[in-house]
Amino acid sequence: MYKYSFRGLKDKIKSRKIIIPLIVIFQLILNTSVGAAWISPANSETIPYGVTVAGQNIGGLNRDQAVAFLNQTNLDTFVDKNIVIKNGRMEWRLPTLDYNFRYDNAKTVETILKEKPWAEGRPGILSLMKLQARKMDIPLEISWHEGRLDGLLETINQEMLLPARNASLDVVDGRILIVNGQAGEELDDESTTAKILHNIRFNDTDIVNVVKKFLAPEIVSDDLSTVDYILASFDTEMNTNNNRTNNIILASQLLDGTIIMPGDIFSFNQVIGERNPENGFKNAPVIIGGSVQQDVGGGICQVATTLYNAALLTGLEIVERSAHSIPVKYAPHGQDATVFYGQIDLKIKNNLSNPVMIHSTTVNNNLIISIYGNHQNKVNL
Repeated sequence: MYKYSFRGLKDKIKSRKIIIPLIVIFQLILNTSVGAAWISPANSETIPYGVTVAGQNIGGLNRDQAVAFLNQTNLDTFVDKNIVIKNGRMEWRLPTLDYNFRYDNAKTVETILKEKPWAEGRPGILSLMKLQARKMDIPLEISWHEGRLDGLLETINQEMLLPARNASLDVVDGRILIVNGQAGEELDDESTTAKILHNIRFNDTDIVNVVKKFLAPEIVSDDLSTVDYILASFDTEMNTNNNRTNNIILASQLLDGTIIMPGDIFSFNQVIGERNPENGFKNAPVIIGGSVQQDVGGGICQVATTLYNAALLTGLEIVERSAHSIPVKYAPHGQDATVFYGQIDLKIKNNLSNPVMIHSTTVNNNLIISIYGNHQNKVNL
């Protein structure tokens, strides 16, 4: 007679409770592994299934295969549009054929493999599974002649450029006034190019409004708030009204108001610029090689000398200075400074803790150069 064992039955039920979940888990792992193997690209050069370009399925193809396939679909074509780029009432023409704008299959495939747009920050298998559920269509990349477009954008920038204006100082009736600076603007090359590409890709209106970026002044009003005192002045006597006097007055006007921030180095030649007729300078006596000769810009050295002596009294650091080959009449012996554009310069460093401003003026027959700064930087001589 068969004896039924209740204990044995309990053991069998217990074993099934353990085995069945294990079987389910194993099946899930197996299915996931098989699925992952099926949807995963063969290597980094293979495009995942679910990726399309302009509606063309390129999933499972490697780099060369994808490019060849897209070439066969005649998607690699030149763009024929006449885009108008505008900035207010100003406008420029961009005929895309002249700039070789075209849809670029090779560039498109390269971008897909490099950037992997389907990933979106997810782990590989999860992003690939989502790609299977929702295919991703990627627009064609666009190529163009970069040199020609850069040239056009540079032309546009030069015509619309509004330089930033630094804050400055002015002296009125002996009072120091701060003149506020102003932000400027220039063309944002990258963003404007992006708008051109968007116009082409989505066949928008043929007008592209330029994107501008603001230029902040290097010197703002707060930077100059500590300038409150004349640190030093020096004057030299000019001759009667002649070409030499004309050159001195012109250079004095160019020099006036120059700000030297702490740690910066002032260059006389950079501020005054090239001495030529186009800039208003005239022929006058100059010292060349130990003799007096006629040359454009004669008299400029008197401005450099006057500034040099004012800087000495202020305690500013003289970085570069050269003396004339013969003594000059307008300064004590050994206290002159000669300059020659492109060769000999007068350079002064602001080694103080506050900005300084050069105030240059001509009164009657005198050239007067004063250096303004903070009263705490006054040098007691």
